[in-house]
Amino acid sequence: MPIFILSCLSLGYLADNNHPLVAYLLSPFVIPIMGTVMVLSGIGVLIDKPSYLNWHDFFASSTLFVWFTYWHRFFEPDAPMFIYFPYFLAFISLITVILFVGQRKNIDHETLKVMLKIAERKRLLSMVTMAFSVACLFLIEHFLLFPVAITLFIIQYSLLECVKQDEQ
Repeated sequence: MPIFILSCLSLGYLADNNHPLVAYLLSPFVIPIMGTVMVLSGIGVLIDKPSYLNWHDFFASSTLFVWFTYWHRFFEPDAPMFIYFPYFLAFISLITVILFVGQRKNIDHETLKVMLKIAERKRLLSMVTMAFSVACLFLIEHFLLFPVAITLFIIQYSLLECVKQDEQ
């Protein structure tokens, strides 16, 4: 998920340094544009066509930008969550991709069978994690749910990427 990781790191840096580009991210056009990308990439995750595009990456990145823009209305601009959540999500993405996808060859046969059984329900898993991520955008009073939802989405993506070779 390189786009998501770079988006997280960039957003964390911009928010941490109160960069003038943050004003562009808070413009009224960001939510409709990124919301459209979020919906289209969500559909792309479910149908997986064309398969050479990383729809999970687009969904997670657009959700991150919608979250940042939407939540800025309700919290102080220098709230720690706008700095720490993006860095946390970048770190989680990097670690899960390295641990699951990068270490694919070290997974034993029994564990791989269980992972393949879970991956058989990839559309259901994707729908649940995407719906949870979108729902958490509106649960502002429970602000810790958003990073949890995106973390579950990232773990689900890593699991599917890890077993992708064996499904074919």
